[in-house]
Amino acid sequence: MGPEPVFPGRLRVADADPYRLGVHRAIQLPDLEDTTPPVYVERDIDQARNGVRDRLRAAAGWGGFVLLVGGSSVGKTRCAVEAVKAELGDWRLIHPASAAQITALTGTPPARTVLWLDELQNYLGGEHGLTAGVLRALLDAVGPVVVVGTLWPEYYRRFTALPKPGEPDPYRWERDVLRLAAVVDVDDRFSPAEQARARHAAIQDRRIQAGLDNSGYGLTQTLAAAPELLRRWTSAHTDHPYAWAGSSPPRSTPPASAPAHP
Repeated sequence: MGPEPVFPGRLRVADADPYRLGVHRAIQLPDLEDTTPPVYVERDIDQARNGVRDRLRAAAGWGGFVLLVGGSSVGKTRCAVEAVKAELGDWRLIHPASAAQITALTGTPPARTVLWLDELQNYLGGEHGLTAGVLRALLDAVGPVVVVGTLWPEYYRRFTALPKPGEPDPYRWERDVLRLAAVVDVDDRFSPAEQARARHAAIQDRRIQAGLDNSGYGLTQTLAAAPELLRRWTSAHTDHPYAWAGSSPPRSTPPASAPAHP
């Protein structure tokens, strides 16, 4: 048997940079470095039965596809990153650039590897995107291979909806892929238990406290998407001054200690 092919971008899961895997950069405070994400606030789905880590442990034995479904900036990518580092830290990781790169892996399926498919919709695309046949070839390999993906609910509903009798079926390829997934839904709001964990984490990381103090958005939205929205608004007076003059800022802004510009 010849040497195993080397694929670009392969590294240990434990060594992966969360930002390069798709985690949003957080709200910035003047005297804090932005080199690492905020302290992770464990979600209820982390340790729940059939939750993220439970699904990963099952997939580690014989291969599997774990898909986190949630809206924009609800923390699904960070949740997935923390889960794979906790459960599969010594495995290798491949973050493919395209569906073609995924197909190439079927020639010599890499053992004990996490295939990272954040924003899964970017790898789909009918028969020319990722197909169920390719995915099954990887999941059924001696490996094992664990596929981890994220997807917005809008895409999940669109791709899995069955057409009416006699109508075209434009998403049958995507639907076949999603049928192979163990789906974990990520709520866009923190439960009381998660809020309590967030308050405890805020003792260590003032960015968490800034998110808790901002009642206009959820915690994860404040840490990720809301600062970007604010940044776009505050730069509008330079790019489009007349439009900016008649506009209103987002309904809530970060605390005074969190500048609009990083």
